[in-house]
Parts: sequence; C-alpha cells; structure tokens
Amino acid sequence: MSLATYGQVALTATMKTSNEKDRFTCQHLELLPDTKKIVLRENVKIETENLFLTADSVVFDSETQTLVAYGRKQFSFNGGEAIVNNKGKNTLRYKLKDKTIYLE
Repeated sequence: MSLATYGQVALTATMKTSNEKDRFTCQHLELLPDTKKIVLRENVKIETENLFLTADSVVFDSETQTLVAYGRKQFSFNGGEAIVNNKGKNTLRYKLKDKTIYLE
C-alpha cells in the first residue's frame, strides 16, 4: 500500500493498495501501527473493483484487509450479496475481495 497526500485548505489523503483499482480518499488520516489499522475521517471515499462507498469515517485493518465504515452515505456493491443485520444502524463491514458485504 502506498500513500500520497495533497493539501490545499485541508489535508487530503489518497491511498492505493497493490491492486491499482483500489483507492481510499479522505480529509484526515490516522495510522495506528500497533494495531495495523488506518482510520480515515471526513469525506471518506472508497473505490475498489467491487465497491464504491462514501462515509463519515472508515477503519481499515491492513492485516485482515477488512474495512468498517461509519456514517455510510452511499454505496454500490457489484461483488455478490449484501446482508442486512440491523436496519437501524448506518455501518458497513467488508473484507476486500470478499463476495459479501454486511450492513449493520
């Protein structure tokens, strides 16, 4: 995974994984090396081969390649099925390249 940052008024971080089609964009980025997690905040946009997502914040676990999005605004998923566990919450959980997305 590589990281490039660009700044004008606010910091914008763009990350790419080994798959050039995967792209993560946000206004604030926090790296948590002890847990191998990356926290993306504000204007988060995730684009992968199968997923397009915008959210308030996303926690990405680089070890398990799993992301959890909070404050989900919109998403589209072309990879398989979406399982709705609780319609009252606005959380999305997805493991990159998996065939199932969980709306919790």
